[in-house]
Amino acid sequence: MARISHSVRRIRLASSLLGLLAVVIVMGACAISSQAGSTTGGSAGASTGPTATATIPGEADGGTATAPTATPTTKPPTPTKTATPGGIICCLTVIRLPSVHQVFQQQTLTGASVGPVTVTCPAGEVALSGGWATNPSDGANALVYNSSRAGAGGWNVYVQHAGSTLVTAYAMCLKNVSGASVAERFAGSLSVSPSTYGSKYASCTAGETLVGGGFASNNGLTLYNFAASGGAWGGYVYNHTGSALPFSFYAECLTYAGSHSSLTSYVQATGHTVSNGCPSGSYVSGGGFAANQNSHVSTMSATSSGQAWEVYDTPASLLNAYAMCVSL
Repeated sequence: MARISHSVRRIRLASSLLGLLAVVIVMGACAISSQAGSTTGGSAGASTGPTATATIPGEADGGTATAPTATPTTKPPTPTKTATPGGIICCLTVIRLPSVHQVFQQQTLTGASVGPVTVTCPAGEVALSGGWATNPSDGANALVYNSSRAGAGGWNVYVQHAGSTLVTAYAMCLKNVSGASVAERFAGSLSVSPSTYGSKYASCTAGETLVGGGFASNNGLTLYNFAASGGAWGGYVYNHTGSALPFSFYAECLTYAGSHSSLTSYVQATGHTVSNGCPSGSYVSGGGFAANQNSHVSTMSATSSGQAWEVYDTPASLLNAYAMCVSL
């Protein structure tokens, strides 16, 4: 009986040990299952663990975390835009717009020198037309008898005078227009009969734009009307001598696609007048006048603003001023 009781106790102990071992195994399995759920995300309501963060800027990361912004090792310089006269800056490229400006050259003529006083546009620019200024109060009786082209980029002024005198030559210069050119058209010499007037006009050819005029005269002739008429440039000359004398008118003709020109209405005054201004978007390319056959024009040039044409004559007489305006 004692032997049987001892055996029963041994069986119960073994059963307890087996039960304890089963509990340990079950607990270990739960721990492993919980760890696996944390790694894979598990079912709804379970712990999801940390969210992966994208390492490439702009790449979708599938969560609410924000991707880090890459920081360059060397910061690129910030471009600086520099304002350029006559131009517009876009996308770091300077776009130079066409425009016209006036330049001048001064020279004192002495002795028998009649010039020329030559003014030259800056390199790469084209002379459209020109003008002049003399001093009627210096006693030299200066009279401009030739105002005409000097090559592609210049303008000449020749002056008769009786003493030392300061002469200014002006040129209207076209810039930032690649391929533009100006031809000086000549209609042939005009023969002006004694004690009367003569008139003639030089025309541009098809495809050219009239931008101004020039002339060549002789002692004894007075140019008293100098302006455009349609697509031609010319005017009227009076001969104060007893012999026929030649006179030449020139038309300054621009070749540039899309260009066109117009003459402003005149403004009238005595001794000094300024034309009406050119329309917005256009430029003064030259100009002219209507004066009296017994006076001569001492100054003919663009105003300081560059948008009108200014004329002086001596002795002071009724005077009209016109501006030639070009659009590009």
